[in-house]
Amino acid sequence: MDFAADEILASLQVILQQVLPDDFDEPIAIASVLFPISIKPSGIGCFIAPNADPRGDIKGYRMEADAQIRLSTTGTQATLDTALSHLMTAFSSLSRRHFLGLGILRLGTPAVNEVRQSGQGANTALEQKVTYRIVYEFLKIPEDSEGLIQTIPLNLEVSNPSNS
Repeated sequence: MDFAADEILASLQVILQQVLPDDFDEPIAIASVLFPISIKPSGIGCFIAPNADPRGDIKGYRMEADAQIRLSTTGTQATLDTALSHLMTAFSSLSRRHFLGLGILRLGTPAVNEVRQSGQGANTALEQKVTYRIVYEFLKIPEDSEGLIQTIPLNLEVSNPSNS
């Protein structure tokens, strides 16, 4: 396969950043980590369709991954609960058509971990993780090639310097 798993992960990470909310009322830190489970070819041997410009084949890869999203705050439990609600709404409010447009073929039910507390007193931090199982289809569009020989001149003259 002529692909890089890093390229697929980077593409899905960009898509997750588009879906994740960023307009929290309280100071909330949000981070996501992807854990790939499998990468398989889509279509017929990765072939999806021909591409006219640039010329070449569109190739597809299907990746199943767990997207772990971590919410953390130095605020109260209510702040964390509101952020969790906001996160769940961000994912559940999008239509199937919107997810398909992003390349997300399936979004599993979220697994919500227990709240974890670290530090004491004024340095107390609360953290909660939510994990979604995602099936994502990555399409690799051919790139313009540079320096590729398009034509070969046929009027070449070959001379032998020893015959001169």
